[in-house]
Amino acid sequence: SMYRVLLICTSAGEASWGAKTGLWLDELSIPYYILKDAGYEIEICSIKGGKPPVDPSFFTSGDIHEKSSQFIDDSEAQKKFNNSIPLREFSTNGRLESKSPESHDLLQYSAILLCGGHGCVDDFVDNEDIRDVVEFMYSIRKGCVGAICHGPLGLANCKHEGKLILAGKFVAAFSNEEEEVLGLSDVLPVLTEDLMDRAG
Repeated sequence: SMYRVLLICTSAGEASWGAKTGLWLDELSIPYYILKDAGYEIEICSIKGGKPPVDPSFFTSGDIHEKSSQFIDDSEAQKKFNNSIPLREFSTNGRLESKSPESHDLLQYSAILLCGGHGCVDDFVDNEDIRDVVEFMYSIRKGCVGAICHGPLGLANCKHEGKLILAGKFVAAFSNEEEEVLGLSDVLPVLTEDLMDRAG
């Protein structure tokens, strides 16, 4: 089907600021089921491939969405999650180097979504494969590009026709105020809101 969506996750589990981090699972599981229920075919990838690390504080937050519980018990979803495709296989260079299978051709996808979690702070910023995949989807495939929470970090340096994609756009992202509440505003190497402001 032409209705494929690629969900992109962080692979950073050990944070550069000395904590355990990773994906915030709700930000994968909720879109996974919303899109799947709408008839889309879903593929999960991550920066390095394999099983993306889930932020341990997700499990102790006491606020696990029913879709995440469903995702954890869903054998089809878990198979995709535990064997997530390395993002590089979707990037132009990766495809040319490794002769990736046809299913990893972004022309077969109508949308990509960058899922969140504090892990993105370490591996979404200035990531060449993310930039390549986002710019391809936006400019060549003319599909939909979305990002949740810390996910927009991956969009900050992406361009279309020489201009930053985010320039002049309103972006919903994880705020400096929220980092402050978590006691992370002086700890993190980059704050999502600041990067969004600089981009647009």
